[in-house]
Formats: sequence, C-alpha cells, structure tokens
Amino acid sequence: MLSNRARGVTVLHSIFTAATAMAIFWLWAAVYFIVLRCQPPASYIRYIECSSVLVLALGVNQAITKLHRLDLLQLDIFGALQLSIKQAVTVLCVILLYLFAVRDSSMSRIFLFAFVALLCPVAVLLNANLPRLLASKVFDMSHRQKTILLGSAVQVEHFTTWLKNKSRYGVDVVGIITEKPETSTNLAWPVLGCIADFEKIVAENEVCQIISLYLPNSLPRAARLGKVCECLGARLMFVNDIETKFSRSVHFFEDAGVHLISLRDEPLECPFNRLVKRILDLAISLPVALIILPPICLFVWVTHRMQSPGPLFFRQMRTGFQRRPFEIIKFRTMHCQDHDETIQATQGDPRVFPIGRWLRRLSIDELPQFLNVLRGDMSVVGPRPHMLEHDTAFAKSAEIYRLRSFVRPGITGLAQVSGFRGEARHPKDVIARADSDVYYLEHWTFGLDWAIIIQTAWQCVRPPRTAY
Repeated sequence: MLSNRARGVTVLHSIFTAATAMAIFWLWAAVYFIVLRCQPPASYIRYIECSSVLVLALGVNQAITKLHRLDLLQLDIFGALQLSIKQAVTVLCVILLYLFAVRDSSMSRIFLFAFVALLCPVAVLLNANLPRLLASKVFDMSHRQKTILLGSAVQVEHFTTWLKNKSRYGVDVVGIITEKPETSTNLAWPVLGCIADFEKIVAENEVCQIISLYLPNSLPRAARLGKVCECLGARLMFVNDIETKFSRSVHFFEDAGVHLISLRDEPLECPFNRLVKRILDLAISLPVALIILPPICLFVWVTHRMQSPGPLFFRQMRTGFQRRPFEIIKFRTMHCQDHDETIQATQGDPRVFPIGRWLRRLSIDELPQFLNVLRGDMSVVGPRPHMLEHDTAFAKSAEIYRLRSFVRPGITGLAQVSGFRGEARHPKDVIARADSDVYYLEHWTFGLDWAIIIQTAWQCVRPPRTAY
C-alpha cells in the first residue's frame, strides 16, 4: 500500500535523523572538551542521559508535527527549514525540561545551545535531501509497481499531479482503463481500453496494482473487481470519493474497534473542550455581571422612565441547546404596547423608542444575557437563539438550520461577526447564517472563540449597518 511505503520512508528518515543528531552531539562534545579545552564535567553521566533524551525529543517532535502525515518527498527548502526549526526547538525545550526536572546545574548551557545551533542546519540538509535519497534506494527497479488507473479522463486529470508524485515511491503508471470509450488526448498516460476488457488488459500488461479513482456505486461490483484482481495477482485500491458523493466533507473515526463515518466533526462533544469553553464563559460573564451590568441597569432604568415607562427587562422564550426552550433576558428597547413579538425588528421600527435604538445599535440591550450565560442557558459565543416561531420558519429555509442546536446559543457568534446580523429578510439570509453557525460547530477552537469575541468588541465600537 502507498501509505506503508510513505510510512517506511518516514521511519527510516527518523532513524537516520536521530542517529545523525546523536553523532553531532558527541562530536561537538569532543570538540568542546578536547579541542577547545573547556572545563570538563566531573561526570559525563548527565551528557549520556541528555543524548538519550535527545532521541526522545525527536520522537516528541514527530508526534507533534504529525510527521507520518507529511509527504517528506515533497518538502521544498522552506518546508525543510520550517521542520528543522521545530525539531531544534523541541530538542532544546525537552532537554531543558529534563535538566530542570532532575535539578541539574552541572551541564554546560553554552554547550547545549551551541549544539542546537549546529543541529538546525544539518537537519535542514537531512530533511531536504535524505527522504528522496532513501526513496531512490529502497524503491529500486526490483520494488517498482506497474500500475493501471481505473477512471474517467476528468478523474485522471484531477489526480495527475498526485500520481506523478507517487512515482518516487515506486508507482509506475502504464495506462488507463475507462468506463466508456474516451477520446481525450491530453492525458498523461495512454487509454488502454474500457472496463469490459478489464481482465484482459490487466493480464496483458502484467501489472501488479490497480488504482480505481472512484468508489463503485454498488458493493457487489467492487467485490467483483477485487476478486478479479486477486485471481490475476494484482492489488486493488480505491480512491475514497465519498465526500464527492455526499457533496460535503465527512469525518472518519474509530470507536472501540468499530469504524464509523460522520457527516461532521464536533469538537465540543469532547468534555474537556466543553470545560474549556465553560471556563471562558465564566471568566467573562462574572466580571460583566458584577461590575458592568449594575450601573448599566441604572442607566437604562432612567432612560425608560424618560421615554418609555415599564419593565427594565424584556423576557422571551427562545430555542436553546438541543432545541430546549429557555427564557432569554434583554434590556427592553420597545414600547410596552400590545404588538406581535414574532415580527422581527426593522430599520426605523416605530415600536422602538429613541434611546432604545441607540441601545440596540451598540448591543447594550444584549448585556443581561450574561446572566443567561451564568445560568448555563447560553454561552458567550455560539449561534444566536431565535424565537420558537422563527425557528420553525427558518428551518424550512435552510436544511441544516436545526444543527445549530448541537451547541449552546451565544450572545455573539461567527454569523454575527461575518456580517449576517439583524433582520433576516430572505431565505438566503437564513442559509448564510446557518452555514456560518454549522461551520463554527465543526471547527470550534478556543482561539476561534477569542477571535469572535474580539471582533464583536470592535463591532460594538463601530456597529455595522445591520445593527438596528
């Protein structure tokens, strides 16, 4: 399999890199203590231990950078430099951490920092050249694989660059088998015939590998192809185009030996991620509720007495986490007359009193929702909660709309800072907001929450035109 070939090159490269780093360590030790006549240590035991930790550090770097997923044969000089800097920094940090853990002060820090400075340029040369050299040796003529492609001209063109790069791993494409007769002459390899003559073409060309550039539409057909290939002594691989068939990205994962496919990844399904998000919510909401909200409440109460006497807060049922209804709290910005609450606020809405427009434009009316955050009904960042009636209507406009309820609703969200704020006049407005909210659901990170919070703070200073 191609993955095993690539993994093998990565493992060999790691072994050679670790051996080279170890050699540099002891050559530098010889130069430092013998040639330069620096003060030798009372014991070299700590240096022996650090040379072993050096190998561990390179292993840690390999795990952190997910080296097994990189195609080392495609690294250019800049990619090699980036990887080498990561290796050198990891080595330095791990060794210093080890020395701190054992409370060592005898090992020369000058020696250590000089060693890391020497390691970096050597690592650049290794990362830029060694993988290709190893591949040329281990995938010599006796280990090259004659390969036939199965797919259409369009599919072949799509994968041409990838397939040419696999030549370094010993994959020699000799031709293409198509579903139907192809007239295209711009392909990188000749068309050998159609799928009807599959068995004959494979036998005549004495290939040992077939790569299907698509998944067959039926499992029995895939099984028949596999059986034919086994009888001919050829391995068969399928390009996983399930995302193309679904017209969206999918997520593959394994649980207790069971392999599953999901239509999306959900980082906030991880309890640790939810804990991190909750800590952020409390760290922001508590100061707001204790320090900022009380004087703002007094200010809004005074403006109410001046322009629209009535309750300080506006309470309304909204759709929350897992579509459970909850009561949202906002500063009242509309007159207390009987009016249909299900009608969205519009620009110049007569229901909104003058200072209420200012409160809405600067998002001050949203501040009481930090109480909802403290109660656990909401989060600081998440999809905006809508009225129960609007939820039903919006779900008809966007098929993925109800997926928003997989995370807690927020005071602000990715849709709001992306320009989708205010009145949803058309179905395309609902679709755009739902797309942003689902993207947030699938790509949540602690950094993304902070980025949205910062953008929201800026929009409070410079409100967008849709803030009314």
